[in-house]
Amino acid sequence: MKKGFTLVELIAVVTLLALIALVAIPVVDKVIKDGREDAKERQQMMLEISVQNWLSESTSIKLDEGDSVVVTIGELKQGKFVDSEIKDIDTKRLLRDDSSITITKTEGILEYEFSLIPIDE
Repeated sequence: MKKGFTLVELIAVVTLLALIALVAIPVVDKVIKDGREDAKERQQMMLEISVQNWLSESTSIKLDEGDSVVVTIGELKQGKFVDSEIKDIDTKRLLRDDSSITITKTEGILEYEFSLIPIDE
Protein backbone atom coordinates (compact mmCIF):
# COMPACT_ATOMS: atom_id res chain seq x y z
CA MET A 1 0.00 0.00 0.00
CA LYS A 2 1.42 3.37 -1.07
CA LYS A 3 1.46 6.34 1.25
CA GLY A 4 0.96 9.93 0.10
CA PHE A 5 -1.44 12.03 -1.89
CA THR A 6 -2.45 11.74 -5.50
CA LEU A 7 -1.86 14.57 -7.94
CA VAL A 8 -5.59 15.24 -8.13
CA GLU A 9 -5.82 15.65 -4.35
CA LEU A 10 -2.87 18.06 -4.31
CA ILE A 11 -4.36 20.12 -7.15
CA ALA A 12 -7.71 20.25 -5.34
CA VAL A 13 -6.06 21.52 -2.14
CA VAL A 14 -3.99 24.15 -4.00
CA THR A 15 -7.10 25.30 -5.90
CA LEU A 16 -9.08 25.59 -2.66
CA LEU A 17 -6.29 27.60 -1.02
CA ALA A 18 -6.09 29.88 -4.05
CA LEU A 19 -9.84 30.56 -3.87
CA ILE A 20 -9.62 31.35 -0.16
CA ALA A 21 -6.72 33.74 -0.84
CA LEU A 22 -8.64 35.33 -3.70
CA VAL A 23 -11.44 36.23 -1.29
CA ALA A 24 -9.37 36.97 1.82
CA ILE A 25 -6.67 39.27 0.40
CA PRO A 26 -8.99 42.10 -0.74
CA VAL A 27 -10.93 41.90 2.53
CA VAL A 28 -7.77 42.13 4.62
CA ASP A 29 -6.46 44.98 2.44
CA LYS A 30 -9.70 46.93 2.95
CA VAL A 31 -9.56 46.38 6.72
CA ILE A 32 -5.99 47.71 6.80
CA LYS A 33 -6.87 50.77 4.70
CA ASP A 34 -9.96 51.51 6.80
CA GLY A 35 -7.91 51.18 9.98
CA ARG A 36 -5.31 53.61 8.64
CA GLU A 37 -8.03 56.14 7.70
CA ASP A 38 -9.61 55.79 11.15
CA ALA A 39 -6.21 56.36 12.76
CA LYS A 40 -5.70 59.52 10.67
CA GLU A 41 -9.10 60.85 11.72
CA ARG A 42 -8.40 60.09 15.39
CA GLN A 43 -5.01 61.80 15.15
CA GLN A 44 -6.58 64.90 13.61
CA MET A 45 -9.29 64.94 16.29
CA MET A 46 -6.60 64.66 18.98
CA LEU A 47 -4.69 67.53 17.41
CA GLU A 48 -7.87 69.65 17.19
CA ILE A 49 -8.52 69.09 20.91
CA SER A 50 -4.88 69.93 21.68
CA VAL A 51 -5.16 73.15 19.67
CA GLN A 52 -8.40 74.07 21.46
CA ASN A 53 -6.64 73.55 24.80
CA TRP A 54 -3.69 75.61 23.56
CA LEU A 55 -6.06 78.41 22.51
CA SER A 56 -7.82 78.41 25.88
CA GLU A 57 -4.46 78.66 27.69
CA SER A 58 -3.19 81.39 25.35
CA THR A 59 -5.13 84.30 26.79
CA SER A 60 -3.42 86.78 24.47
CA ILE A 61 -4.98 85.15 21.40
CA LYS A 62 -8.59 85.96 20.58
CA LEU A 63 -10.09 84.68 17.36
CA ASP A 64 -12.68 86.99 15.85
CA GLU A 65 -14.81 86.12 12.84
CA GLY A 66 -12.58 85.46 9.81
CA ASP A 67 -9.36 85.49 11.87
CA SER A 68 -6.75 82.76 11.55
CA VAL A 69 -3.94 81.63 13.78
CA VAL A 70 -1.17 79.11 13.10
CA VAL A 71 0.20 76.81 15.78
CA THR A 72 3.11 74.43 15.24
CA ILE A 73 3.57 70.94 16.60
CA GLY A 74 6.62 72.32 18.41
CA GLU A 75 4.48 74.85 20.28
CA LEU A 76 2.00 72.15 21.24
CA LYS A 77 4.87 69.96 22.46
CA GLN A 78 6.41 72.83 24.40
CA GLY A 79 3.11 73.48 26.17
CA LYS A 80 2.73 69.74 26.79
CA PHE A 81 -0.54 69.64 24.85
CA VAL A 82 0.70 66.68 22.76
CA ASP A 83 3.15 63.82 23.21
CA SER A 84 6.75 64.51 22.32
CA GLU A 85 6.66 61.83 19.62
CA ILE A 86 3.82 62.21 17.12
CA LYS A 87 4.15 60.00 14.07
CA ASP A 88 2.77 60.34 10.58
CA ILE A 89 0.19 57.58 10.12
CA ASP A 90 1.28 56.70 6.57
CA THR A 91 5.08 56.83 6.87
CA LYS A 92 5.41 55.93 10.58
CA ARG A 93 8.01 58.71 10.84
CA LEU A 94 8.01 61.43 13.50
CA LEU A 95 6.42 64.75 12.57
CA ARG A 96 8.65 67.80 12.33
CA ASP A 97 8.21 70.48 14.99
CA ASP A 98 7.49 73.06 12.26
CA SER A 99 4.47 71.07 11.07
CA SER A 100 1.53 73.41 11.49
CA ILE A 101 -2.18 73.61 12.09
CA THR A 102 -4.04 76.68 10.87
CA ILE A 103 -7.21 77.54 12.78
CA THR A 104 -9.76 79.83 11.14
CA LYS A 105 -12.98 81.06 12.72
CA THR A 106 -15.79 81.01 10.15
CA GLU A 107 -19.41 81.68 11.14
CA GLY A 108 -18.54 80.94 14.75
CA ILE A 109 -17.01 77.55 13.91
CA LEU A 110 -13.32 76.71 14.16
CA GLU A 111 -11.93 75.16 10.98
CA TYR A 112 -8.59 73.35 10.96
CA GLU A 113 -6.10 72.96 8.15
CA PHE A 114 -3.25 70.53 8.74
CA SER A 115 0.23 70.75 7.26
CA LEU A 116 1.93 67.75 8.85
CA ILE A 117 5.46 67.08 7.62
CA PRO A 118 7.35 63.90 8.59
CA ILE A 119 11.02 64.08 9.48
CA ASP A 120 13.27 62.95 6.60
CA GLU A 121 15.48 60.03 7.51
